Amino acid sequence: GESLRPEYQPPTPHFPGLSHNLLIIIFRIAAPVLILISIHEFIHTLILYFYTGQWPKVKASLDGISIRTPQWYIPRNQFLFINLAPVFILGISGLFLIPFVSQNYLSLLIFLFTISIGASYADITSSLYLFLHSPSSYLKTSGVIFVNRSLENDVPKLKKSIRTSVESFIAKLDPLDESG
Repeated sequence: GESLRPEYQPPTPHFPGLSHNLLIIIFRIAAPVLILISIHEFIHTLILYFYTGQWPKVKASLDGISIRTPQWYIPRNQFLFINLAPVFILGISGLFLIPFVSQNYLSLLIFLFTISIGASYADITSSLYLFLHSPSSYLKTSGVIFVNRSLENDVPKLKKSIRTSVESFIAKLDPLDESG
């Protein structure tokens, strides 16, 4: 076989080690993000405690951090409030702080604001889905939804149709479902 001339050989990849300055930069980004995520989950915790009178348990996994109260069923509207409160509180706080933050830290504030919205993706999407259910529905923090079908008359037909489509789509994505 032919080999390429030396001037056409790709350079050997160089991976710089973790320098002191790089560690400081990582810490300056990671620490505020961890604090923000902790505040987000603490807001969920406080509101759950307010509604249930019991401190929920924190569940950490590769999927992220979540708050659980396994023995409680919570009305849908309260659950929506619990789900969306951190998004609104942190979002409004971030917008309120913009005029008061030094220009040196403005990009960090905007970065944290976007991280907050991104970290709330599961809260936002699950709330949109829960909105398709009757206000008389009850939920567990583990995701179980109790719906009294006789009280479903207060859900408009369009919402029921959208919910059925979403449930059908999710069922098709379920890798444990052997029928499809």
